[in-house]
Amino acid sequence: MNLLANIFLVCPPIWLFGMLLPFIKPASFDDSRDNRSKEDKDAENALMRATELRWALRCAAALLILDIMVAVAVVLAVVLTRHH
Repeated sequence: MNLLANIFLVCPPIWLFGMLLPFIKPASFDDSRDNRSKEDKDAENALMRATELRWALRCAAALLILDIMVAVAVVLAVVLTRHH
């Protein structure tokens, strides 16, 4: 398979999973080894949450753009095959 076909087969499921990540509860970790303060942990969790949301939006945008491109290709194919 060529690279473009691989991208269209692999990326959309990853984008879908990326969109779902903000809705998945993060795993809890063993706090006995973590010597940081609660404020530091909360700040890191807030930063991680913001990053997850940013990437979820990017995944949603990529999937939407792909859907639009496929819809345009299908409409063009139907119009061009009926025209000739």
